[in-house]
Amino acid sequence: MILELNLRFVKSFLVETRGNQFLVDSGVVGSGRKIISMIEKSGKNPSSIKTVAYTHSHGADPLSA
Repeated sequence: MILELNLRFVKSFLVETRGNQFLVDSGVVGSGRKIISMIEKSGKNPSSIKTVAYTHSHGADPLSA
């Protein structure tokens, strides 16, 4: 399962395979709360994400903001 998360001008993806979840990209600074909210609305648990894969950088880790 791949869930596309639209974050204004960038995207993030929640990928689930064999019961494991990982996040691909995490948007720009300030996207963390929106990502968590979107994942929860999809019925998934953000706490189940064990890995975040970055395809490129926007200069800071938005999930820590």
